Amino acid sequence: MRISKYFSQQKIASRRETEKLMTQGKITVNGKVVTDLGRQINPETDVVKIVGVIDSKTTVAYYKPRNISSSKIFEEGTSVFDLLPQFSHLNTIGRLDKASEGLIILSDDGVLTAQLTSAEHTIENDTSLWFEEKLTHTPY
Repeated sequence: MRISKYFSQQKIASRRETEKLMTQGKITVNGKVVTDLGRQINPETDVVKIVGVIDSKTTVAYYKPRNISSSKIFEEGTSVFDLLPQFSHLNTIGRLDKASEGLIILSDDGVLTAQLTSAEHTIENDTSLWFEEKLTHTPY
């Protein structure tokens, strides 16, 4: 198994992040620095470590107001990134419609993003709706 796949499966780092660490010489296998991106390991017998300091991740929970886009597409109007320019390097996890308000998560953590959005994981979310007009049943 490739090191990047192993780290991804173990929720240590995304495949791209692992490859970056490898090219920086920050990963060792059995005590030897590995820079070959295709290096195969046996998770049962090989000892794989990250050496040194790795970049920290940023995750922000933000309550998005109505009429603010959660997209980076300019044509959609004012976005959460216009309101929070210090976090413009982050990506949204999930999406809220422009007309909706609620919690939105911004992050540069690929592992967290996969855990929250992957079909393999069951992260429950709850949606509540309020109507300004009375709803009536209309048969088809």
